[in-house]
Amino acid sequence: MAARLKSILVCVFAISLVSALCAGQPRDVSFVATYDQSEQRYVLLLPEAYDSAQSHDLLVCLHGHGADRWQFVQEERGEARAARVVATQQNMILVSPDYRATTSWMGPAAEADLVQIIHDLRKQHVLRRLVLSGASMGATSALTFTALHPDLVDGVVAFNGHANHLEYTNLQEAIQIAFGGNKEAVPEEYRKRSAEFYPERFTMPVAITAGGKDTTVPPDSAMRLGRAIQKHNPAVRLDFQETRGHETDYAAALSAYEFVMRALDPKPVRVSIAVNGKTIPPAAGSVAGVWFYANGPTGAQALLTGHAAVPGSWRMTAALNTGDEVRVSFAPDEAELVQFRAEPLSPAALRCSAETNGLVIKAVSSPGAVLLTQFAWHGGPASFAPECRPFSRGPVTASPDPRPAIANALVEWDWRVQDGILTPREPRTYRQAIEKIARQTDALVAERLGSKTLSLDEESAWKMLRTADLPAVDDTSAGEARWLQVHRLRRQIVLSNPLFRLPSLLFVKHVPSVMSHQLTQVYGYCARPGGGCLCWRNPGSACAHATSHLPPSRPATS
Repeated sequence: MAARLKSILVCVFAISLVSALCAGQPRDVSFVATYDQSEQRYVLLLPEAYDSAQSHDLLVCLHGHGADRWQFVQEERGEARAARVVATQQNMILVSPDYRATTSWMGPAAEADLVQIIHDLRKQHVLRRLVLSGASMGATSALTFTALHPDLVDGVVAFNGHANHLEYTNLQEAIQIAFGGNKEAVPEEYRKRSAEFYPERFTMPVAITAGGKDTTVPPDSAMRLGRAIQKHNPAVRLDFQETRGHETDYAAALSAYEFVMRALDPKPVRVSIAVNGKTIPPAAGSVAGVWFYANGPTGAQALLTGHAAVPGSWRMTAALNTGDEVRVSFAPDEAELVQFRAEPLSPAALRCSAETNGLVIKAVSSPGAVLLTQFAWHGGPASFAPECRPFSRGPVTASPDPRPAIANALVEWDWRVQDGILTPREPRTYRQAIEKIARQTDALVAERLGSKTLSLDEESAWKMLRTADLPAVDDTSAGEARWLQVHRLRRQIVLSNPLFRLPSLLFVKHVPSVMSHQLTQVYGYCARPGGGCLCWRNPGSACAHATSHLPPSRPATS
């Protein structure tokens, strides 16, 4: 046993030593392709500071038509130099595959090779994230591969590629070899490998460069794809230069790579909120991406929701009385003017304006509510780190009842988390979420019809919604609207169930101690006052309006 353990340790040491010696030097790697048992190759370039025990990001670079695996490793063209510089700066592993050079175009064989390479690299190294990039044919192939395998790709950089093989007319002889026939013979193969038809699969950061004078690979389809992705993904950079030809210079290429790397590692910006000049800390129980701000029992309220790891997920709902002003202050590294989208939630629109490192919401002449989304800085979507309530052993007071707009926002946030809408784990598109909810609601409606408890209006409403055509996959606004319709009707059907007609519910709430995890049951000096007995009079109503039932003689901190 001891000898065997010694042998294992020697092998581990040898592998680590070989990796260390190869760091910083390109290594030509051969492998047997599982697709057809042929010998294929890629170049592996480990960072100078490579550590086999630590995780590294992987940068995969796909060469252009007529080139091979050495293009991004050796050539001085702008895209290749930028790739090497970014890999060095970010301590990334750089891999440049032949992917069936010299005329690949990401056909079935090249696709299978790249999947195999990625899986092999994950066995050999501790990989964190994969950024897929390429120029010309490589850019087109990067977009194609991402559309086919979005689960394998965390970021995309495409220089002067296209996104529609059905309309592309150049270099057809090579593409026909790669795809196994021409457009008339295998049209579905050409459509399958045209990323423009699958924008909803691009949920990761994307940077695309294109030129108005590029006749080798015209830019139109790549730009259309980028604009379609922007409808649901704020982490998209489109760099179109009218005077650019079929090559992206070093500065523009470096900016594209840096944009994707910044979007992968968004630095959350500290956020604080003030109402009428008074800073309001969030409620003590800010969890699950929810921060609730209230200016007393009847004053203005704001709800901030989002995931730090998903910059595009942030939303803010505000409900103000006449004359109220809510000021949101940001603390970025440098002066920034935040961008956002405002959607009125009341007949009287609130005035929303951006300032340097902040934004202001005002109810000038009447009360109202507003929803703010799509927060972004000049460099991409914004991520926030809301300031927390200062630690205290004092009493924890209950938050006031949320205003209707705030209550609805809380319900919708719960739906988003359930369905994976812009969540860090198991994310889904609106269309995927709708399909899941529809199946669940079909079963619910069938059960209610069987028990003869579903009203004709609800049955008719569900049939109409269920048979309506789904919005286009790239129409995020329509997808979100339909998703909300389905959820709201499902909620109505659930709450109208006679089984849900419950008597009043009594909640006995206590405040967790200052110690966390498994020590929460230990009180004594760790205890904090607060909580109480709360009654929900009408379960199933739009929101719980609970009233305290502690005797007046009891202190508020009981």
